[in-house]
This record gives sequence, C-alpha cells and structure tokens, in this order.
Amino acid sequence: MLKYLYIVAGTLSLVLGIVGIFVPLLPTTPFLLLTAALYFRSSPQLYRRLLSHKYLGTHIRNFREHRAIPLHTKMVSLLLLWATLSYCAWAVAESLGLRLFLAAVAVGVTWHILSYKTLRTPLPEMADDVEALSERNSDRAWRIVRAGGFFGAWASIGAEAHVVGSLRMGLLMKHRDIDLHVYSSLLSVSDSFRAVALLARNPAVRQITYRNLVDTEEACIEWHLTYVDDLGEEWSIDMIHILRGSRYDGYFEQVAERIRARLTPELRHTILSLKYATPESVHIAGIEYYRAVIEGGVRSYAEFLEWRRKNPLMGVVEWLP
Repeated sequence: MLKYLYIVAGTLSLVLGIVGIFVPLLPTTPFLLLTAALYFRSSPQLYRRLLSHKYLGTHIRNFREHRAIPLHTKMVSLLLLWATLSYCAWAVAESLGLRLFLAAVAVGVTWHILSYKTLRTPLPEMADDVEALSERNSDRAWRIVRAGGFFGAWASIGAEAHVVGSLRMGLLMKHRDIDLHVYSSLLSVSDSFRAVALLARNPAVRQITYRNLVDTEEACIEWHLTYVDDLGEEWSIDMIHILRGSRYDGYFEQVAERIRARLTPELRHTILSLKYATPESVHIAGIEYYRAVIEGGVRSYAEFLEWRRKNPLMGVVEWLP
C-alpha cells in the first residue's frame, strides 16, 4: 500500500515540477528531487526513466553532480516558502508556540537552501569543473568500496581484490562505475559464489549477474553488480575473479600505473573533459580516452570521435603507454 502512495505522491510532484518549467512562480528542481526520492522508494523502473529523461533528468543531475541549485530556483523557493509560512503563521495559527515553530521551520529550510552553492551556468558549460566533479565521484566510489565489504568478502575465500580502471588512476568522471580485479591461486566457481553471497547481503546491492570464463584464455569469472548509494544513484561494479599466474594476472594494474606516470595536469584535464562531453547514453571504454589522448594527441571531442572512427575497439586492448 505504501508503495502505491509513494508512486501517486511522486507523480503529483512530477506534474508540479513540469508545470514549474513554464510557470515562473513554481520551482522545478525541488519537485523533481522529491519525485526522484519517492520513485526510488517505490518503483526502480520509474526512477530510472526519470533520471534518463533528456530534459527532466538534467535538473536532477545538476544538483546531484554539482550539489548546486540555480539562483532562480533558490529565489522562487524561498519566496514561496516565506509567503506560505507567513500566511499560515498569521492567518491560520492561533497559538504563539505554533507561530514560533513555523518561523523556526522557515529559518531552518532557508539556511539549508542557502548552504548549497549557486549554479550560475547550465551543466554543458561547466567543463572547468571537471576536476571537482571527478574528485567528488571518486570520493563516493572509494566510500562504496570500503564500506561495501568488498575486500573482506574476497579475503574470506583467500582471494585478494585490487581496484583497477579509472578509479585507480584518478580519472573517474560522471559515469558511475567501479572496477575490481580479484586474484586467487585456485579459481573455484563455488568459492567465488561464496564471496559474492556475502556481498549480496548488503541491501544496497540490487542486482548481480555472472559469467563463467574459467575454461577460456582469460581464465576468469566475471561478476557485475548494480549498487545503489546513499544518494539513490546506481553504480556499476565489475569484479573479475582471475587465476593467479594467468595471462592477465596484474596486467591492468600495470596499465593503470603506466598511465598515471604519463599524466600531466593538461592530459588529465583533457581526458576528464572528453569523458564529460560524452553523452550519458554513450558508453566508451576508458582505455579509448587514454590511448587517444596520450598516444593519438587528441585534444577535443571532435578529434576524439574522428580518432575512434579510425581506431575501432576490437576486444581487449593490450596497450601500454
């Protein structure tokens, strides 16, 4: 029953948010944030559709990625807040205690809204903030890795987990993905399942998929998790359980360290800016950005698209800078 109440309330809030796009006196972002919170608690499908929407999702991402609120939204929200509570305090509330309570609510909400920085430019024009966004998302990712019990779960079967990929290199951007490579001297499917079963106890883990590549050249077991953080946003966590001494034992850690050694502030900013410019719906392997910038001399998104056309990704890229 509560689930359906959340959906109804979220849909009503969504309607008000859409109306706010066309009516200056009605704020949009607060209603969309409320809709996202209600849908997250009631309907994952509606929640994902909202965040992936071309226009409505942008309002939510502006706030969640930059922790900022447009100046117009702040002003209208505060105006409506004080107008509504002032009317209630003097025309509805009869006791002094209730009036003081409403005043305290108004002051508290005002302080909360003003505590967020002001978003003065649209999201597509904020590429100068790529380092700050990367740092924030990297901090969130490391908190997930440490608090999610990943290292302990794999250690329970005698395996050792390493962070690899963009998070290891400090190049995580707006795509929320975490890569772990796990090594053990015996590649046992049952042991691998036991470790992941421990992770599955965490309610933040919403989905798990599995692929058995034990008898292939890769000699590994692939695990793909969907993890929902405390902001209600989904993270993709890829865990590759690898046999020690096999072909890719330590290889991607070596790639990461070699790339880190080549990074200058200019190259790092270029890579982050290219990732930032990539549309949300387009998935590009991180190694393509790194190779294009470091080896190919790419410095703009247009150059990057042309470089990808001439250098299509074919399977596992074995490239060391």
